[in-house]
Amino acid sequence: MSPTPPPAAPGAPDVPGAHALAVARTLLTAVTSLVLAAGAHAVCGGDLPSGLGLVAVSAAAALTGALCARARLRAVVTVPALLALQLLAHAAFSVLPSGPTTSLTSAHGVASHAGHLAHGGPALPGATLLTGGGVAVGHGAHVHGLLAGLTGSPADRAMLAAHVAATLAVAVLLVAGDAAAVRAFRWWACVLPAVLATVARPVARRRRTLPLHTAPRASRGRVVSGPLLRRGPPLVLA
Repeated sequence: MSPTPPPAAPGAPDVPGAHALAVARTLLTAVTSLVLAAGAHAVCGGDLPSGLGLVAVSAAAALTGALCARARLRAVVTVPALLALQLLAHAAFSVLPSGPTTSLTSAHGVASHAGHLAHGGPALPGATLLTGGGVAVGHGAHVHGLLAGLTGSPADRAMLAAHVAATLAVAVLLVAGDAAAVRAFRWWACVLPAVLATVARPVARRRRTLPLHTAPRASRGRVVSGPLLRRGPPLVLA
């Protein structure tokens, strides 16, 4: 007696290729969240980490994608998970050592701050020139201002708005794409058996019938008439 298969996880799509869908959800959630988080952070003047810092953020994004991929992507679950990932990515981008200047505004900040120090001016408040090529402008206060929301500085509000917009964009893309993928898999599961049955059906060979004018005619025997040279029945030639 064959063992009974374990029941499917709650909310798991009952379609062929569910494992492939889960892998696709994990990859799309992780990659899209990480790219949009980095883009939102860079657009608002933040620097991106390099080396192990970026690997750590990527691992957190992959873990979030794997947790979201356990069932169909729904907005009530996907949006909070992605928002938490955006906050975690922002904190990591702000605290971890940055690589070469990657933001759209920090290049100008580095040049102006270096020129300010070269002319003997005092260091800008809360700014530290890093050897990696970025300016860390009060990372602790920056993270606190982001979490504080609208009570922070204009830069913090812009950063918060960028991360929220990235979260909503990722959620809309993932939820809509997941629903479309499930419908496509179900449609293909209904069509595939008919396609395979049509391809595997043996083709009946039609019997070839010869036309009447080409059909071989049976030859009639001929009775040889003439003087009998020997005794016996008449000789019949075919």
